[in-house]
Amino acid sequence: MNCQEIKQAEQLLMKGQKCIKVNEFEDALNLFSKGIQIIGDNYISDNIKDSTAFKLILAETEEKKGNIETAANLKHNTLDTRIALAKQKYECE
Repeated sequence: MNCQEIKQAEQLLMKGQKCIKVNEFEDALNLFSKGIQIIGDNYISDNIKDSTAFKLILAETEEKKGNIETAANLKHNTLDTRIALAKQKYECE
């Protein structure tokens, strides 16, 4: 993981946010999923408690139930948090 990869995930986050604003939740969901995949588990640090795995499970459950808007918002929150943690861990701005 490096700062450039984190920037790529950030760009996906921003694109997904734009999709949410125009009710394109399926597109947002796909963008957030790609960002989460880029970050992977590289955001994990020994001194940080992580609750994003629970949010991700909940998002996937909501997606399976057809609640795409809720799933997109949960994945947004997951990606946003993981980006912040990765930036902190790798000292990226």
